[in-house]
Amino acid sequence: MNFEMFDGLTASLDDIDIVVEGTAHKVTDTATLERVATLYASLGWPARASGGAITAEFSAPSAGRGPWDLYAVTPTAAVGVATNEPHGATRWRF
Repeated sequence: MNFEMFDGLTASLDDIDIVVEGTAHKVTDTATLERVATLYASLGWPARASGGAITAEFSAPSAGRGPWDLYAVTPTAAVGVATNEPHGATRWRF
């Protein structure tokens, strides 16, 4: 597997902002790619697995032209900051 360090994933939820740190690796397993492409297709984007990546006839202009690689993240830590009262922050290590 091709392991790569990454800075983090972020998510802004209703009551908390989260940053997840860890290691990402490129997924090339056909069965996994097909499962993800099938999920996308069920949501209206006709994606398919091809050549170790995800591809489709069209995509959002900001995504650029495919194919698109799929990465799986193994988290090592996360930081959460509450955006509502009583506010506060915490860190998790995995």
